[in-house]
Amino acid sequence: FAIRPLELRVAGGHPPRVVLSLGGVVEELALPDFREVIHEAVRREEQGARQPKGPFSIDLSKVPLAEAALARGDFAETVELLSPWAGPLSMLLRTPQGQKLGSDAKQTLAKALGLLGAAHIEQGSHDVAEEVLRLGIQWAQDGLASSDLFASLGRIALAREQPGQAIGLLRRALSLGGKKMAILPELARSFMERERALAALVCLDEAVVAGVSEEDLSELRAQVRARLGEGLAAFRELVPQPVPINGAD
Repeated sequence: FAIRPLELRVAGGHPPRVVLSLGGVVEELALPDFREVIHEAVRREEQGARQPKGPFSIDLSKVPLAEAALARGDFAETVELLSPWAGPLSMLLRTPQGQKLGSDAKQTLAKALGLLGAAHIEQGSHDVAEEVLRLGIQWAQDGLASSDLFASLGRIALAREQPGQAIGLLRRALSLGGKKMAILPELARSFMERERALAALVCLDEAVVAGVSEEDLSELRAQVRARLGEGLAAFRELVPQPVPINGAD
């Protein structure tokens, strides 16, 4: 199931927690949540076993169609095009045939799962999206598609009011070459949720350098100013506010 326990933490009078690798992502979960992860993996396996064993073919020409549908906001079409792939790709991943696929093919499959996950996020189906995205990470194996997958998982964590997890996932997305204009504002928002205003400010400055307009960041800027108070002026003496590129406001 791509679930690997790493550490059991019992300290400070708090309930025990498990650190585990879950679909390539290291997370810390309470024991009830860990049991639910195992149960859900078993349920998926049982559902896959009940599905017909007829031949399954993947039409990669659907990927650009799904990408175009997602770009124009037709999330239902993206799901319709790619949703039938999720179950078979989960089974194919554990077969010798799946492991023998070339890097380009694996990246394309990972990209498809990333598009499907993003569409589910837009539809508010976060549980389904997370499952699909973690499968995509296993296919990507830290390839080019991984950054978008980790960024999407970060957005889910932020939507679930789990900013600590969001920070780790969004940072991973950046380290894999993710799009700074899309990720840095969300990383700043995650830091503010953890009351780390200075880290949020640095992210906002980097977002401006990357091309995000100050208008789009105005709400977060106001939160940072309110949080830092007089400390903001002292910081600006050391680190001036960056000038927007291309004359952006």
